[in-house]
Amino acid sequence: MSRVTSRDIPDKLVIEPMREGDIPQVLEIEREAFSAAWSEGAYRRELRWNRLARYLVLKEKPDVAQVSGAGDVPRNGGLGARLFSFLKRNPPATTSNNLVRGYTGQWLMVDESHLLTIALHHELRRRGLGEALLIAAIDQAVEAGARIMTLEVRVSNLAAQAMYEKFGFWRVGLRPKYYTDNDEDAVIMTSDILASASFQSRLQRLKEESQKKVGVLWSR
Repeated sequence: MSRVTSRDIPDKLVIEPMREGDIPQVLEIEREAFSAAWSEGAYRRELRWNRLARYLVLKEKPDVAQVSGAGDVPRNGGLGARLFSFLKRNPPATTSNNLVRGYTGQWLMVDESHLLTIALHHELRRRGLGEALLIAAIDQAVEAGARIMTLEVRVSNLAAQAMYEKFGFWRVGLRPKYYTDNDEDAVIMTSDILASASFQSRLQRLKEESQKKVGVLWSR
């Protein structure tokens, strides 16, 4: 396993609600990460008309200190100041000042959240940022009154399954030939009760570990 160093993670990262202006950069990551990628129109419909949908983006911002409340977020003794921006050495093909580096989406149906996706730019995978997005999605689901969260994951994606298990998700079934690109089966996973003391205790510990590791701020 590679060791995360101060040059691996951008130093000004924030998670915030996805907006339509983010879609072009989201699509770049979508097409890179998934063989059956969604279209621009699909994302616009989700953001404009799907009342069940909640999407978040992970961005590199020009100045996180300008985000409301950022000064109150613990930085582990100046963690953010010590991290050298990976993107300055490997700039992506975009001119935006607010670089979308990852995203997640879910549908909130009555008292259940269905996690649809988590994806990151290839340069920033395996750095703990997927966990940061999952934490934000879980917090968002809890705030919306969701009792549990469910998801599907490829049977071959053992790394993703391990991440979800780390957060207290467990396997409850299988969807045969769920993925249309290669007819791969999907493992169905569900969380324990999101508001339970045991789940929240685990989540708080993982939040603290994530903050120390990657220093991402969720701007609600």
